[in-house]
Amino acid sequence: MTITHSTDAINKKEWSDLALASPFSSAFQTPEGHSLYASCAEFSPFFTAVVGDDNHLKGVVSGAVHHNGPFPFSLLTRRAIVFGGPLLAPDITDDELFELLNATTLFLRRKAIYLEYRFTEDYTRFNNVFRRAGITVIPVLDAIIDTSSHEVICKNIQKRKRRQVRAALRNDIEIVDTPTKEEIAAFYPRLRRLHWKASFKPIPTLDYFLKLADSPIGVISILKHNGKPIAFNASIVLSERKLYHIYSIGEDKRNKELAPSSVALYTLLHSAADHHIPICDLLGAGIPSKPYGVRDFKIRMGATILDYQRARKLFCPLVFHVASLLFHKYE
Repeated sequence: MTITHSTDAINKKEWSDLALASPFSSAFQTPEGHSLYASCAEFSPFFTAVVGDDNHLKGVVSGAVHHNGPFPFSLLTRRAIVFGGPLLAPDITDDELFELLNATTLFLRRKAIYLEYRFTEDYTRFNNVFRRAGITVIPVLDAIIDTSSHEVICKNIQKRKRRQVRAALRNDIEIVDTPTKEEIAAFYPRLRRLHWKASFKPIPTLDYFLKLADSPIGVISILKHNGKPIAFNASIVLSERKLYHIYSIGEDKRNKELAPSSVALYTLLHSAADHHIPICDLLGAGIPSKPYGVRDFKIRMGATILDYQRARKLFCPLVFHVASLLFHKYE
């Protein structure tokens, strides 16, 4: 087998084909997903691929080292994130996966505080391989919503939440499906402030959201009331298979009767159904043993909670734990 860290060393069509055919596909592991992170200065993309003895691509790890803020704050936020988990061929062997994981770890050990695989599919059958590679599997939940039809979406939303959304929609709410760069830039300070207040975690710079809007896999929408923005959605799409809801925030306290966060998600779900995308992945739903208000909200909106887990390798344990204290639940 052969290991490479260069995207130029593999067949791009084979990579794209694998991203569509693999049971472990995600939008983050596609060539377009890699290009998105490569286009943003705040991210340092990384790539590892394993090619089998039969000269076919068997696995890909595509991710980015994220950092936020100026020095020295950036030192506490250097995390290597693999969204979606490795992209794997159905016939990949345990040894091929081990070499893929081990090569990725060695490549990143001096570049980040930690490496984390954030699974959006069920990788539990490979838990032993991750552990063999010195990577700890941790319990973290995921939330998905069935968007196969408008009827299914409405049926799965809890009745009280459904009444709240329908009442809010009777107001003058405008859905901007393709906001301009100026509209995104105007809302960004509020997005950053609300996200920090809600989670005490940094978000990417404005440049990331502008690049996401231009990306073929990016979807951004803004909700307005009487011409004023009240909510924001950012998502990534995997062909017609899955929508990944990555950032969402609403001015809920200022506009309680409009339920901005609920309406924003409700309209996004129906947009997925309009485009024949059968699943919306709301991503993280917290640790099973800990109460998590966001998870409760997602359940009320019709989400099914799954234990997809995560896998983490610490490179600088002391710095990681300091950052965890600063940011509560460090992500």
